[in-house]
Order: sequence, then structure tokens, then C-alpha cells
Amino acid sequence: MEQRILIYGGTALDTSLSLFVEELTFSILNHRKVTIVTGGFLHFHNNTKARSTDYSALCGAQRFAHLSNVPLEECLETWLPDMMKDRRMEGVERFKEGKVVTLFGESDQARRFAMVKHVDVVITISGKVNTEMVLDFAFTIGKPALPLSFSGGDSANYWSDKKEKIIETFGVDTMLQERLENFNPDTCTEAERKDITAKLLTCVDKALLNETGEENSGKQNKQALHLEMIGVLEDTDDEQMEKANPYNRRPVVFVSYSHKDAKWKEELDLHFHDLKSSNLISYWSDSLLMGGDEWDKKIKERLERADIILLLVSPEFMNSTYIENIELAIASKRHAEGNCRIIPLFVTAVDIEHSPIHQLQGYPLNKKPISSIQSKSMRAKVWVDIVGELKKVLAAWQQKGTAGESNNIAPV
Repeated sequence: MEQRILIYGGTALDTSLSLFVEELTFSILNHRKVTIVTGGFLHFHNNTKARSTDYSALCGAQRFAHLSNVPLEECLETWLPDMMKDRRMEGVERFKEGKVVTLFGESDQARRFAMVKHVDVVITISGKVNTEMVLDFAFTIGKPALPLSFSGGDSANYWSDKKEKIIETFGVDTMLQERLENFNPDTCTEAERKDITAKLLTCVDKALLNETGEENSGKQNKQALHLEMIGVLEDTDDEQMEKANPYNRRPVVFVSYSHKDAKWKEELDLHFHDLKSSNLISYWSDSLLMGGDEWDKKIKERLERADIILLLVSPEFMNSTYIENIELAIASKRHAEGNCRIIPLFVTAVDIEHSPIHQLQGYPLNKKPISSIQSKSMRAKVWVDIVGELKKVLAAWQQKGTAGESNNIAPV
């Protein structure tokens, strides 16, 4: 079975650390048959001489491919965001080397999660903010993740926070622990660098064995459970529970929105984190679509299963042909039949007086659009209030045992 190792981290490594990443990548590929995965980050426009983690890993893979006389595509995959969703306006330049894979998903977070989900081991070097997010995803779903402490940044911080778990997962002994915390690529000797690289290869071997070998035969099921907790996998356990009792399960929440309102959906996602991580809801939007998914079919399937359908109402939402003809049509029919609740969330000002949505109780209760609140702290408070109201709806759904009952929400 093909195994993948994601190497992820800082965008501007110093020369000695970059060379270490290059050597580590080469050594991993020379040690066992795996595929190295990177995000293809080359540099920012204003810092073209910087050596990123991704570029350093590319150099190691290129050296291995050249010396081993194998195509680069057989040992390196570059997983890139959809061109329309990339951060080119922020000055990001990427390389397209090895086997190029396109990651679909509306948000950067969704695409990073897809990377973590589909590899076997994650190794991080330095980094800030995004590296912490990748490590958070890995630890949440039980994916082996090895942040190299000596590289600094998020990797050092995460090592400190999760040291015991990392040591257990990768079989790090006391001597290697000390080396990882104090190793200095700037001043190390050739022998020291080779020694710590060899020990890291042993750690990676153990993690890969745990991930796919017999000693962890139940791991896949555990990972599936962790993934369901944040609403990414198909909710097969929920489907089985629903057959026995339709209301003895997590309510399914579907978010309908215009892609032009992705900013507001990401704010909603942020404030729904507690409900998702506590396994109280199954939460889905099309930003969780993966490469190869039949998106129209998947959206319709999710709408047919949804108990709560949240509408992020804006001019762009109201003028979307797909939303009007597909998403709202399915949602309205199920709402009228008493099989789900539709709840509008007013994100930007729009006239809905002659729309069926006008009949529905939405949030904020005063219908003042969220976008009109300039203060971030005040806007956060509004989101907290909205989530509080939605928790009441979810509680009522479970207590009454019917998704259609509501004292306040009229059918479309």
C-alpha cells in the first residue's frame, strides 16, 4: 500500500535548516518506498531568495530521483489549491513538480485538513499559525505528527505541549528527546547530522507501522470516529442509529452560502467549533468536498439528510441560480413536509420582502446584517449570541423528536 509523508512548515528557513530538511527528505526516500507530499509553496513575491520547507523537501526529492534514476512523480506529490482559491493576491508563488494534485475546498483550512487526512505521517519544521493549524488537525484525528522541536516556531511549541504523546507515537527514547530539543543544524558535525537523521528514520518507521500495521489494526476505525467528530467523513454510525431511532443521533447541520460570502462562513465555522469538536452535531458545507467528489450529487445527498439548514443570506446568496433552483428548492420542500428547519442568518443587507425566506425567523433577531458591525469584538459577540440561539433550536429538535416542529419558524 502506498504511504505518504507530509513535510510542512516555515516559508523562510535559514540555510542550515533548509539543508537539513533536504537531507532528511532524501534520507526518507532512500530508506523506504514512500511518497513525500508538499504544498508547493515556493516563496512570497517580496522574498524570492527565501528557502521554504516545501522547496527544501523538493530539492531532497529531486536529488533522490536523479541518483536513483526514477521519475520524480514516483516519489514526490505537490498538492496545490484550486487556482481560483489560491492566495496569489497575497504574493504567494508555488512550484508544480512531481505528481500534481489539486485540493478542492472553499477555505484554506479545509484544504489543509484534506492534506493531513490523506497522508500517513506529518513532519513539521518551524512555522507559524498555519503549521499550528496542521498540527491541530493531525492530533485531532489521531494522525502521527512529528514537530521537530529544534527548528523553533510552531513546531517547538507543539513539541512542548504534546511531548508525551509524540514520544509514545514515534518511540522517541530519552537520548533522542534530548537531541531533538538541543540539536543545532548551524553547528552540528556531519556525524551528528547523520546520527539524528538515522534516528528520525527509525521514528518514522514506527509511526508508519502503527498507522498501517497489525499492531494497530483498530486504528482506522478510531480515525474514522475522530473524523466524524468534525464532520468530514460520511456519518455511517449516524445512519445506523437513525434506522433504529431517527432522533437518537447527532442532528445534521447543512450550511448553504454563496462562495462570495466565504468570509462569513469561516466566521460561522469558527464559532461552531465547540459544537463540532464536542460531537454534538454533524456539520457540513460544500467546503468539505474532496477531490473526485461528484459535487452536485454530494450536495443533494447532504441536503436530503439535513435536520437544520442554515442560510447565509446576502445579495450574492439571493442571486445564485444554483442556490435558488437546487439548494433552496430541496430545503423548502423538506421544510414544508416537516423534515427539517430552515434558519436564515443575515450576513449582508439585502431585500427579502418578496422572498419565501421573509417568513422565517432568522438571526440576528433584529435582522441587522452581521457585516454592518464593524467592531470585531462586537461582531464576535453577535456570533456567540447566534450560536446560543441555535443551540436552543438543536436542543428543541432532540427533545421534541421532530425536525419540523417549531413555535417560531414558519414553513417556506
